[in-house]
Amino acid sequence: MTDAAGLAGFAESHSQYAIPDRNYETDERVAERAVGCFSTPNNATAILRGKAFSHPCCTLHSNMGIFYPWDTAVRHSAGTVRVNLLLNRASPWVGVESHLPYEGKRVVRNKTARKLLVRLPVWADKRPLSAR
Repeated sequence: MTDAAGLAGFAESHSQYAIPDRNYETDERVAERAVGCFSTPNNATAILRGKAFSHPCCTLHSNMGIFYPWDTAVRHSAGTVRVNLLLNRASPWVGVESHLPYEGKRVVRNKTARKLLVRLPVWADKRPLSAR
């Protein structure tokens, strides 16, 4: 969700909010506070019906759940670069290209690393690996 005003207007035009349980819920600035959280059509419908629509897993935590793996996919320390996840990732030290799901191919392009460590999944076949 990225538009608090749009969400608030949409909700107001479709239903009345239920009275929240003050021990666990709030109706204060709900649309404004929902900006940036993950949502689905079912969540939007729940908002309209005045039901709980957002849980700790679906607000900031979802964004963190995506950011942390991306952030740690490539790590750099004292000239050594560790590639922990073989997904698309650009960094000042290496570029990682994933050709999944179309090919079982990953390309790691060294930019400035003096030493490069690449973590491979246990199930990966090591025979066709190559370094140039």
